[in-house]
Amino acid sequence: MATVKAKKETGIKLTIDEIAEKLALPDYSAIEETNADNISEQGYYASKAEREEIAQWEEGLSEEEIEERAEKARYKAEEEAQKDLFRQWIGAVLRAAEEIWGFHHLDIREGRLRVGEPRLARLVVTPKSGKSWYDVAAEIARTINGVGLTHVPAEDYRRNPRKWVGEHLKSMQVQPEVYGGPSAERIYESSFR
Repeated sequence: MATVKAKKETGIKLTIDEIAEKLALPDYSAIEETNADNISEQGYYASKAEREEIAQWEEGLSEEEIEERAEKARYKAEEEAQKDLFRQWIGAVLRAAEEIWGFHHLDIREGRLRVGEPRLARLVVTPKSGKSWYDVAAEIARTINGVGLTHVPAEDYRRNPRKWVGEHLKSMQVQPEVYGGPSAERIYESSFR
């Protein structure tokens, strides 16, 4: 008798940008653009502080050496400000996803990380422990059915619930309209400080 290997079912792989898009949240480029002046300002003040420290404690440096050190301080401060902004954005997006998608029995975990490219890191969306893709699909269908005149019959997702869930991740945005509670945008905004 031949043994048939069970097909390993994997999660839905998404980048943080894709998660933000599915929740109708701002992408990082928009956040970075909005905060460009703040990032520049932090660089300016770091550069100014470096010049003042040099003037107070160090003598004999050429104007070129002073400018080089001030520029390094500016660059480092701007880089740190960008990293901090990015971490805040990721945290806010994930918090919104965990709350909205978690309501529908989904977990988000780290997948394959790409060194130096955190925006390209793959996150993996899977059913919560003890739940199946069918359970998740049924919960999403209940949410969709709770809005307006739409009705999603079980036949729509029964055949391939994992694929159906992947195609309907955006649909979970209406969860607050159906069940109450904060929207993904409100969760994001309260987390992004």
